[in-house]
Amino acid sequence: MITAKKSVEELWEQVLATLRPELKEETFDLWLKPLVPVRLEAGLFSLRVPNRFFSDWIKTHYQNRIELVLSQGANSPVKLEVELQEDETLPPIRRDFPLISVTTTSHRAPLSPSAHNKEEARFEPKYGFDNFVVGPSNRFAEAAAEAVAKDPGGAYNPLFIYGGVGLGKTHLLHSIGRAIMQKDANRRVLYVPSEKFINEFIDAIRFERMKDFRAKYRSLDCLLIDDIQFLMGKDSSQEEFFYTFNTLYESHKQIVICSDRAPRETNVGDRLISRFEWGVIADIQPPDLETRIAILLKKTDSAGLNVPEDVTLFVANHIKNNIRELEGAITRITAYSSLTGAPLTVDT
Repeated sequence: MITAKKSVEELWEQVLATLRPELKEETFDLWLKPLVPVRLEAGLFSLRVPNRFFSDWIKTHYQNRIELVLSQGANSPVKLEVELQEDETLPPIRRDFPLISVTTTSHRAPLSPSAHNKEEARFEPKYGFDNFVVGPSNRFAEAAAEAVAKDPGGAYNPLFIYGGVGLGKTHLLHSIGRAIMQKDANRRVLYVPSEKFINEFIDAIRFERMKDFRAKYRSLDCLLIDDIQFLMGKDSSQEEFFYTFNTLYESHKQIVICSDRAPRETNVGDRLISRFEWGVIADIQPPDLETRIAILLKKTDSAGLNVPEDVTLFVANHIKNNIRELEGAITRITAYSSLTGAPLTVDT
C-alpha cells in the first residue's frame, strides 16, 4: 500500500487542486465535487460516484487526467477504479451549484404520453399570431415563425430568432406552439427556457434519470427553447443539448431557438453555433414609431381602454426599445387616471 506516504484524502485533494483551474466552475462543481475517495491499494485508487451516468462520464472524460495526477502525487503508477454508491437512497441535494437551483421534480412518477402532451402544451393564451403587431423591424421573423407553424420540420429548420429584451421573441415562440397544437393536438410540442433545461439535466444526472430526460426531449415533434445564451459556460449542458439537437434535426423535427444575441455571439461552442446557422436566422429590431403606435392601439383596444391620440403618441415617442415597457407604460398611466380621477392627458 502507498497510503503510508500520502493518505487517500490528501491524494484526492491534490487532484481537485490540480483540476480546478483547468475546468470551468460549473463543470468542476457538477462532475468532481460529488466524488468520494475510498481507498488506495496495490496501485488502484477507488473513487465512489453517485450513479452509473457519473461513472461513464468520468471514465470517458477525466480518467486519464485523474490517473496522471494521482501517479504524480503517489510517485508511482496509479490506476483509477470507479465504484457506484452502495446506498440506494438519494443523496442530499447540494446547495452550492452556481447560478442554478436544483429542483426535485425527478421524484415524480413517470407521466403517461397523454399527460406529457398536456404538460408540454401549456402555452400562454395571450400570445398568438393574431395579436402580434407586425412592422418593418420584425416582419421577417414573424413570417418565418408562421411558416414554421404551418410546416414544422420543413424548410425553416432550425429557426433562430434573436433580438433585444422585450421585443417579442417569447411571443413568437408561444404563437408557434399554440398554432401547431391547434392544427394537431397529438403533436408533442415543448416550450422551455434554457435555465429549465439545465436544471432538469442536473436533476437527471443526480437521480440517475437520464433515460427519462432524453426520452422527454428527443421524442418531441417541436422544441421551442428560449434564452439559449444562458448555456454559455455550461459545458455539460451544451453537450447534452448538442446531442438533443442532432437527434431532433436528423428526425426532421422542428427546432426553434431564441436568444438576445446573434448565433456567433452566444458563446455556446462552435459545434452548436454551426448548427444554429444551418437553418434560418431572423433578427428583431426595436420597432419604429408607427409600429409602436400600432402596438399601443392594439393594447388599448383589447383592454377596452379609451386613450387620447396625443397621449398614445407621447408614450410611443418616449419608450422606443422595449415593447414590454411600452405596454406597461400605457397600463400604468390608465390605472393612475382611473384610480385618482385625473384626466388622461399629456400634462397628467
